[in-house]
Amino acid sequence: MDHQQEYDDVLRARFTKWLDTVIYRAKLKYLRKTETKLDTVSLEELPERILPVYEDDLRQIDSMDAFAFEEERLADTFANFPN
Repeated sequence: MDHQQEYDDVLRARFTKWLDTVIYRAKLKYLRKTETKLDTVSLEELPERILPVYEDDLRQIDSMDAFAFEEERLADTFANFPN
């Protein structure tokens, strides 16, 4: 057995792990440094005219009957069958 070879392999493994850690941390540091910070604004601070209004869309969805929609699709499908 070559103990020197085994010792060199252990040193190489430790160095490789250390180098991987250094590179990983350098990447994180670079990404954090170049990251664009976005300003956050509370919804309470926004004027009402800017906020989207979804009430009309919700009323339209409520007025549609899901079963009627399915029946319409089935009727169209059966109408397109060859005789």
